[in-house]
Amino acid sequence: MDIRNAYNRNIDIISDYQSIYVWKFESKFIKQKIYSDYSLPIRELLFKFFYCLASSNNKLYRLRHFNVWMGDAGPPNNILCMAIPYRTSRVIIQLLDKYCSTVPGHAGFEFDKIPYVPLIPVYRYEYGKVVEYCYDEKQAGRYIIDDKYNTGLTIQFREWISAEGFNLKQRYGG
Repeated sequence: MDIRNAYNRNIDIISDYQSIYVWKFESKFIKQKIYSDYSLPIRELLFKFFYCLASSNNKLYRLRHFNVWMGDAGPPNNILCMAIPYRTSRVIIQLLDKYCSTVPGHAGFEFDKIPYVPLIPVYRYEYGKVVEYCYDEKQAGRYIIDDKYNTGLTIQFREWISAEGFNLKQRYGG
């Protein structure tokens, strides 16, 4: 196996300039619960959402692909944000909004742009599978079955780089 091709299959080139829908959550409400990682409730809802899409009999839900960005925003980083691309289907956006509204501290969603909201890609939903972006070359390319959130979904680890940082065109591996 050619190492270069294997590496290229496990790296996504993602633009730093994206039009997105951003869901905002007030950190103080999320932190009231006992979590070692205050983003955990958001990650749990995302995996429930991914499972809903992947297990649907309706192709309108199952056969989609989009990135998910996350990060802290607000003056003292008091808001946790989660975002998906603006071009995502309205049906998917409305379904995700239903899931988000169940999390304490949900402050609504709005249209915005990256890099004006400082977010990084964390996940990618790809036709029933989930990609988790990592920073470890040795981890990239590995597949696991999710047992942390009890969905049983296949998760592939990949790395990502900035399209503009390397003067490249946006591209997804796999």
